[in-house]
Amino acid sequence: MISELKEKGRNDLHPKESIDESIRGVEYDFFYTGKKLGSSREIELHITSIVRDWEENVYIRKSWYSGNKEKWRACLKNHIHQHLLDLGTGKTVAAGLLRDFEVKEEHFKLWEEYNPICYSNKERSLN
Repeated sequence: MISELKEKGRNDLHPKESIDESIRGVEYDFFYTGKKLGSSREIELHITSIVRDWEENVYIRKSWYSGNKEKWRACLKNHIHQHLLDLGTGKTVAAGLLRDFEVKEEHFKLWEEYNPICYSNKERSLN
């Protein structure tokens, strides 16, 4: 059995702790990059998700993961789902938003060109 990628660190840039009245409207976008770790099937995956609420507040989460490369798509979806839940959208709203989840070429950024948000002193390691 192949295990999920493990989150190694995270940086949240949120204007407030949660979204008020998420039923009124929430949208998301994301981008990611990754690279192989040595000659193994292990990868490092960086994901940035952007959530915008109906009041035009923008919530950004940047996380990095490592693990088996076969689980990278599931990791993207799980990352966004957890970000939505952490913002208090509720399971029904989060599931509805991700119902037609797709990973498109435009979401991928080359490792060398990936320009993640500068980490502030809020950065934390999950090791």
